[in-house]
Amino acid sequence: MSAREMDQRRYRIALALIVVASGLFRLLYVLLVKRDDPLWTDEFFYTRQAIAIADGRGFENPILPGVKSAGHAPMTVVALAPVSWLDGAVTAQRMLMAVYGTAVVVAIGAVARMLFDRRTSLVAAMLAGGYAGLWLNDVMVMSETFAAGTVVAILWSAYRYRAAPSWTSAAVVGVTVAAGGYARTELLALGGTIAIFVMWLHRRPTGTVEAGHPDPPTDDDTDTDDGTNTDAIVGVAAAEVSRPIGFAHLALAGVVTLTLLAPWVARNLAAFEEPTYISTQDGGTLLGANCPAAYDGRFVGFWELSCVAAIPTLEGEDQSQTEARYRDAAFDYIGENVDELPRVTVFRVARGFGFYRPDDMTIINQLDGRNRWASWISTIQFWALGVLAIAGLRRWPSVGRWFRPRWPIVATMVFTLMMMAISYGNPRFRVPIEPGLVIAASVAVVGLVDRWRRRNDPAAPATVKADAGAT
Repeated sequence: MSAREMDQRRYRIALALIVVASGLFRLLYVLLVKRDDPLWTDEFFYTRQAIAIADGRGFENPILPGVKSAGHAPMTVVALAPVSWLDGAVTAQRMLMAVYGTAVVVAIGAVARMLFDRRTSLVAAMLAGGYAGLWLNDVMVMSETFAAGTVVAILWSAYRYRAAPSWTSAAVVGVTVAAGGYARTELLALGGTIAIFVMWLHRRPTGTVEAGHPDPPTDDDTDTDDGTNTDAIVGVAAAEVSRPIGFAHLALAGVVTLTLLAPWVARNLAAFEEPTYISTQDGGTLLGANCPAAYDGRFVGFWELSCVAAIPTLEGEDQSQTEARYRDAAFDYIGENVDELPRVTVFRVARGFGFYRPDDMTIINQLDGRNRWASWISTIQFWALGVLAIAGLRRWPSVGRWFRPRWPIVATMVFTLMMMAISYGNPRFRVPIEPGLVIAASVAVVGLVDRWRRRNDPAAPATVKADAGAT
């Protein structure tokens, strides 16, 4: 066996150990900590609707049997349905969530491997496996794990398209954007924005030809002895598609996305009185975040249930009609207090990122079923990863920068900030930022290790070439 084959084998073994450890930790957390926990807030909805699907009753209201519901995007309940017919369905669902969360760890490592090298991939997988911002979601019956997974899929498909533009890779982008919409409605905006830029708007400067692309290795001989992905670092020159072809690819991706979403949208348009596309939850979300208790006082920038409960449900109306009244009330309040929005927006973002009253948020997180001590770990790790991610983005390799730009990672961060600004501050809304945060942080960690190695051994190779001016 050659040294190159040995290194590849060691990488696979190391990645497998990281994945197994990540999965075992999540499963043990479910069995030892979460097993007898009651259902909290949205967990009740997802658990009960998944059981209804397993029983053949379809997407019904968990509180009102037989009444159709689109309270949340459907991916979570569909993914949980296969185990929801079992006795002890809640524990089975939580264990399945742990498996899905472990798959996200694998996916994050795979994207890092596609972009960089084996060491960065292993570091990214380790960070993803141990980061409480991810595993806290993976032991609960909620949508955040699927949101993280589809964000990783969108990033993967965008970088694959950038490396090798084609009708097929454009269609794959459309598939991942649709998956994002089925996981969390707002991810359609993130996926669509990345698709527009990666296929059409962000063009290579005229007259430049760059070598290097993030095409992942398909066999051992694409890796050097130090673990570098030679396709990513050295690569070959590749032609850029013309703007009209890029627009055509974008149109195809859009058609694929709309086609995949069409069955669910058609069902909702037929089931509800008011126009409903992915879910009916926007009205209550807006109203709870735009009322007196959310604009002033201890919980400024958060969401207040009492504001929603103050508007009673009318007899005979369906979810869409109730949500429409919530939405109207929210916009009325916003219009009357528009001068307060800038101040409240700052509090929303600061609260969501853990900079304002973080202790309050660890208490509130218990209402979502998150243990307070674990919420504190998540907050501290988020701050640490944020610092590392900034360093990693500054160090982002300049070689092959056209094919692996850092801006899709930055886009997830800007999107997360904007979503908190227009909704409210909640740590679980950080999910879209977290896969990119881990990948960028892994670049910084490898850079720090390389710097330490060079200080102690000037002949040690650096596996990721860095340039603070990379785009």
